[in-house]
Amino acid sequence: MPAPPVPGTDFKTFLFLTPIIKRDQRIAEALSIASDPVEILTVNLISDREYELIKKEGVDGFLDLLDENDYPPIFDPSRRSYV
Repeated sequence: MPAPPVPGTDFKTFLFLTPIIKRDQRIAEALSIASDPVEILTVNLISDREYELIKKEGVDGFLDLLDENDYPPIFDPSRRSYV
């Protein structure tokens, strides 16, 4: 996005991921529409530096950073970039 959707943050890129919370995974597994499976995605706001890391090294390294920093399941606009 040209500007952050949350004022006062550096996060303006949306990263869509499958849920890591088990309850959310089970909900997705049980859903279907017209016999087609439904995929649930989480929306994560990331910084430009985090996005560059993902483009350069892939998403796995970034996911490791999320784990190392105890990334909250609910967006915290006061968090700083992990890169």
